Amino acid sequence: MWYIISLLGTIMFLFGLANIVYPMKDLKVENRKIGCIVFLVGLILIAVSMDNILAKRDADLMVSDPEAYLAEMKRSSDYEWLQALRKLYPDRYAAEMKRRDSPGVYKGRGINN
Repeated sequence: MWYIISLLGTIMFLFGLANIVYPMKDLKVENRKIGCIVFLVGLILIAVSMDNILAKRDADLMVSDPEAYLAEMKRSSDYEWLQALRKLYPDRYAAEMKRRDSPGVYKGRGINN
């Protein structure tokens, strides 16, 4: 379903953009304000659908291949990676937290921790 919404958003985005650049008198859409509205609605539909598509992809990846999911989370952010690690592998999470609490590991609070 989200793919259909994404496709509809893309069509609206492109139609609105084309109408802003060149008003379509043949389609009786001469007003650029209508093009701006269609453009923005299409942009919103694309953003919402892509967010849901990526969330579903992450959920499917977590079930099918947890290691690939962890690698993906590590690329996106450290916080999300730690949360995924805690959920999937509590023992590895505890070891990582112990490693981070050890002396000599930069904790991100400044030069003099």
